[in-house]
Amino acid sequence: AFGCDDSLIKEVHHFRILGDEQYGRYLQYGAEECLLTTGGMMCPSPGCGAGLLPPDGSRKVECDRRLGCGFVFCRLCRGEYHEGLCQAVTAPPTGEAAQVSWPVTEVVGR
Repeated sequence: AFGCDDSLIKEVHHFRILGDEQYGRYLQYGAEECLLTTGGMMCPSPGCGAGLLPPDGSRKVECDRRLGCGFVFCRLCRGEYHEGLCQAVTAPPTGEAAQVSWPVTEVVGR
């Protein structure tokens, strides 16, 4: 309860009361947040989303086939891996919004 000493839930498995589906989503969300805050990324390939911890200093990232799909992509633009500068990226439309393009301006000679 609010304002009570030691009211913090320390045993996260208490959230099992949410039911299997919601508890599974809770665990997945926590794992994804942990991955992203430690410098990891999710595979951008549709239907994959495997969690990856690629080495620093390289734009070329390969989704591990043991965990995901094997897609090789650019760390900066998340498109298929390429040499040279990233091309303009097209954002998917949301609702009635039109597609928007923006250039990736970071120099990618790494």
